[in-house]
Amino acid sequence: MDFLRCIIYFSIFFFISCNSFSPKKNNKTKRIFIDDVIAEGNISNDSTYHGLINFYDTSSGKLVSSAYYNNGNQHGRRTDYYWSGRIKSISFYENGRQNGILSYYDSLGIIAIKEHYYYDIPAGGVSKYRNDSLTEYSFRSLENQELFYLNYDSIFNQDMTKIDNSYFFFYSYNGTKVSSFNKELKGKEYFIYLLILQN
Repeated sequence: MDFLRCIIYFSIFFFISCNSFSPKKNNKTKRIFIDDVIAEGNISNDSTYHGLINFYDTSSGKLVSSAYYNNGNQHGRRTDYYWSGRIKSISFYENGRQNGILSYYDSLGIIAIKEHYYYDIPAGGVSKYRNDSLTEYSFRSLENQELFYLNYDSIFNQDMTKIDNSYFFFYSYNGTKVSSFNKELKGKEYFIYLLILQN
C-alpha cells in the first residue's frame, strides 16, 4: 500500500511540475498577413502592434525582421535579417521615429557601417568599416550636410601634428565667446557640433 501511495504522490508531483514549467502561449499572440510578410505578436483587433513583433517571409517562413512597438509605433530595437538568418541591420526607434545608432552588417555578420539618427534625421557620425576595421569617418549636420570627412588610410603612419587641422575652425574659451581664426563672432547664435573621432 505504501508503494502504491508513493507512486500516486510521485505521479501527481510530476504532473504538476511539468505543467507549471511548460511554456505558456500568450493568448494575445496573433498572426496577420501584410503584403509579403506575416506579422506575429501582440496585435490588437484593429491591427495595432504592442511589444515584440516578428515578421516572416510568406513564401519561406524565414524571419526577416523583428521590432518593438508601443501602441502601433516602433519604440525600441529593430533588427533586420539576411536570408541566411544573420543580422543585416540593427536600429533604434522612439515613438515611431528613428533615433540613435543604425548599424549595418555584411552577409558574414561583420560590421560595415554605423550611422547616427536624430528623430528620423540622419545627423552626426558615420563610421565605415572594412574587415572589421574603421576606414572612414564623416560627420553630418542636422541639415544632412557633410561637415567633416576623414579617410583613415590617408593618415596611416602620420604623426598627429602633421595632419591638417583646417577642419576645426571654431573654438570657444571661457564659455562666452566664439571665435574663428582669431576673429570674434559677435551678435549671432551658433550651433556647434562636437566631433568625437573613433580610434
